[in-house]
Order: sequence, then C-alpha cells, then structure tokens
Amino acid sequence: MAVKLSIHDSYTVLDLAPGCSIDELKLAYKDMVQVWHPDRFTHNPRLGQKAEDKLKQINLAYETLEAAIAQRQAMELARNVAKDVEQRVARKTAQTRFDPIPANQTAKLRLGFALWTLVLVASPWLVFLFFYWVTQNPVLVGGAAMIAGVYFLLRFLSERG
Repeated sequence: MAVKLSIHDSYTVLDLAPGCSIDELKLAYKDMVQVWHPDRFTHNPRLGQKAEDKLKQINLAYETLEAAIAQRQAMELARNVAKDVEQRVARKTAQTRFDPIPANQTAKLRLGFALWTLVLVASPWLVFLFFYWVTQNPVLVGGAAMIAGVYFLLRFLSERG
C-alpha cells in the first residue's frame, strides 16, 4: 500500500516554504537526492537502508508537491485568463455602448438628417406644385422648375453623405 504525504509534510521533507515555485522544488529535490542517495552509503548497510527509506520519502514528497504546484499554476492561469476575458468584454461593451459619436460624424449625421427630412417633407408638395399648380398657371413654370432643381440638388447632396 502506497503511503501518501500531506502537502505540509512534503514541504517539511524537502525543507521548502509553502508557495514555492516549480524551479525551487526541483532544486531542493536535486539537493536532497545528492545528500540522501543510497549509493553514498554502500560501506554501511544500516545507513544505506536509512538513506533508501529517506529517498523514498523525498521522492513521494516531490511527486506530491509537483502535482500541487502544477494544479496551483493551472488554477492561476485559468483565473488570469478568465479575468483577462472579463476585462476585454467589459472594455468592448463600454466602447460600443458609451462611446460618443465623434464630432465630425455628428455634424454629418445632423446635416444628413436635416436634408432627408426636407426631402421627405418637400416631395409630396413638389409633386403637387409641379403637376397641378404649374399646369393650372403657366406663369409659375419657372418657379416650379427652380424648386424642382433645389429638390434634386438636396437629394443628390444627401445621397453623397
């Protein structure tokens, strides 16, 4: 049956502070293996057995902390990605909802709205003037032609934007 070490005990075995990086873990592991490797104690079987037991504990502590640190880094990465996405969405939403229209576009929009309003309001009256009033009163043909010219000029300008 495999013995498991708690994370706290694993930090103690490898002589590390909680929250260490993966690089610090690897360095501490290498140092502990060099100190406790059983091949260093071939001259004394009793010490060799103690070193072998200690090395098993060091390996178990390393595996436990490596998994814990990898999980912590994955959680931090996921948290950072979620925060980044949230900030981008908030920034994009703020830009699309609350950014005012630039001044040069506002003036163009007002002019276009005014011209289209004039065209829409003037269209029925121009038709009436041109086909009814002018045909009834030939003297006004020149005035109607001028009004029609202004109408078509305004329509042309409003379409150009």
